[in-house]
Amino acid sequence: MGTRCPAPFPSIRRRPLAPGGLERIDAARSILLVGTGLTMVDVVLALDHPGRSLTAVSRTGRLPRAHRITPAPPVAAPAELERCPDFASMVTLLDAHIARCRSEHGDWRPAIDGLRSATARLWQRLSDEERTLAVRERSSWWNRHRHRMAPQVEQRLGNMINAGTLDVLPGEVRNAGETPDGLRIELQDGRVLVVDAVVNCTGQQSDMRSVADPLIRSMLRTGIARPGPAGLGLDTDATGRILDRDGHPAEGLYTLGATRIGQLWESTAIPEIREQAAAVGATLADLLCSG
Repeated sequence: MGTRCPAPFPSIRRRPLAPGGLERIDAARSILLVGTGLTMVDVVLALDHPGRSLTAVSRTGRLPRAHRITPAPPVAAPAELERCPDFASMVTLLDAHIARCRSEHGDWRPAIDGLRSATARLWQRLSDEERTLAVRERSSWWNRHRHRMAPQVEQRLGNMINAGTLDVLPGEVRNAGETPDGLRIELQDGRVLVVDAVVNCTGQQSDMRSVADPLIRSMLRTGIARPGPAGLGLDTDATGRILDRDGHPAEGLYTLGATRIGQLWESTAIPEIREQAAAVGATLADLLCSG
């Protein structure tokens, strides 16, 4: 999904949004941010201090797009989308829908916003191979356009870029090492950066097979759970009940939010999580009443 922050040095912050995640780098005058999504935006706002330079890198080197100050209402997705036979035809129709919305309304955002109610159904129409292709080829574009920042924040970041206190570059981290002058970061294209600290802003790991959390690792190892479609999140049934390695629902074990990304794709924003929580609550209430 993005460049990972590789080395376990004290000056590398792996979970910047966790409590204390940015402690002990107050004296750092140069900081590398790995990732250029909304996590990076939050970290930039927290670390913006006089005399400090920030550099952000990602594969695309592109920032999230911004909301409009006065947003237009969503434009519903064309009904033909739900009849597309494969991912390629779905992308073609989506691109045409966005272009038409831009032409007719002067803005692409209503087209993206109008997809919200249909995203999970469209995602579930794809095969695992098509989902893997979608993540590889379209997830970066989707995340930049779907998960946007406030226009005031866009202006602040633009001011920082113009002032030279924030630099946003395309690049992937290849190696990191400590030197007397700080952390020496090698990028895939051969560029070398020397900074006082590095902050991992790539966001939450979506491949549960790679997470360090001992609970998740134990669940996968013992077969209580299995990875979700395309290796994303954990596999669940329609109610959010976790499926074991054989595809059987685990009794009384539910999940919601980011761990359902493989099943739903859009599963990290509050409206979607609220709906999932209500569904789990209703299921549990039915079980209690029937018992």
